[in-house]
Amino acid sequence: MDKEKGFILEIIFREDHFSNMRSWDFGNPNIIEFKFEEIIGNEAECFRKIFEHYGFHLNLIKKGTKIADKYSLKNRKKSNSGHVRNGTPEQWPQEFSPFLKNLFKEAAGDLLIALDYENDMNW
Repeated sequence: MDKEKGFILEIIFREDHFSNMRSWDFGNPNIIEFKFEEIIGNEAECFRKIFEHYGFHLNLIKKGTKIADKYSLKNRKKSNSGHVRNGTPEQWPQEFSPFLKNLFKEAAGDLLIALDYENDMNW
């Protein structure tokens, strides 16, 4: 299928995920959270913070961060499958047609604002 149809199906498929995100308690101190762009290219450091937050032993933190670095985006070979374009965040302004833009605004535009990706619905 073409990219536009794939995006439409993905937006429809993600409706439950968007609903769950709306009800998530982002202020819970027991849970550590990262944005996508904080992780990509910085996987080992993010996993170190996660492991420390949850009280992992130093040896496990070292092993875990080494594994995270090994499988990080910067160390993975490029795929020719076309399934994943790349790890660049905030691709929607370039990738979405006007139709997709409006469809996504209806489905999850409020989340872009709530999660500080956009200031309003005029993106």
